[in-house]
Amino acid sequence: MLINIPIILGSIMVIVKVILIILVIFALIKYIKSK
Repeated sequence: MLINIPIILGSIMVIVKVILIILVIFALIKYIKSK
């Protein structure tokens, strides 16, 4: 179990980064459309 912790943390970080990128893209699209 202890060996798997870094892999789990790494995958969580990747998922968080993907979610943040998607949110930034949506924010940019809304900002451009509102102009």
